[in-house]
Amino acid sequence: MTPALAAFVGIGIVLVTVLTWALGWSKRAELDPGLARQRFLEDFPEARIDDLIVATDRASALLWLGGVGGVVYVVGDRFATRKLDRAVVRADGDALIVDFGEYGNPPVRVGVTDAVWRERLHA
Repeated sequence: MTPALAAFVGIGIVLVTVLTWALGWSKRAELDPGLARQRFLEDFPEARIDDLIVATDRASALLWLGGVGGVVYVVGDRFATRKLDRAVVRADGDALIVDFGEYGNPPVRVGVTDAVWRERLHA
C-alpha cells in the first residue's frame, strides 16, 4: 500500500466517524415504561403485562407476564425483546444478569435493585 493510499483511507475513516457522531447517529436508544410496553407487545401481542420496571440506565426493562418474565433491551439504536422462560437470571451486585445461553445473544445486565423482581426471577 502506498503512503498516499494509506493517508486517504485513514482520513476517510476519521471523517466518517466524525460525521456519524456529529449527526447523532451514534446515540444509544433509551427506554421508558411506555416504550418498553409498546415494544414488547409488538413482538408478543398476546402477552398480558402485569408489571414493568425500567433499569436505572434506561437500557433495559423487565416485564412480569403472570408466570414468566420478559425483557426489552437496547441493541444499538434499536430494541430486542425476549421472554425469560429459558433464560438463567442471576444477581450481580445492584443488577440482574440475564443469560440466554446463546452464542449470538450475549447476557444482558439489567440495573434493578428491587427485591420483588429478584424474587420473581429467582435471582
